[in-house]
Amino acid sequence: MDMMALRRRMSERSLAMEITIVLILKLVLILVLWQAFFSEPLDQQLTEKSMQAWLLGQPVSTETKGAAHGQ
Repeated sequence: MDMMALRRRMSERSLAMEITIVLILKLVLILVLWQAFFSEPLDQQLTEKSMQAWLLGQPVSTETKGAAHGQ
């Protein structure tokens, strides 16, 4: 009986150890991905207007032409 309890306790500890290791590895992977892709942009000269020009093919004017909407 004592041997069964010892084996069960050891398997519970190994399962807890495996779960802990997997969680730590996932946390490290998330941090590496964040650092690689989201920490800061590579292009420091990137502005809102340059993004508009790239996405739309031409800069978007901030001035409204004609009557103002919503008034």
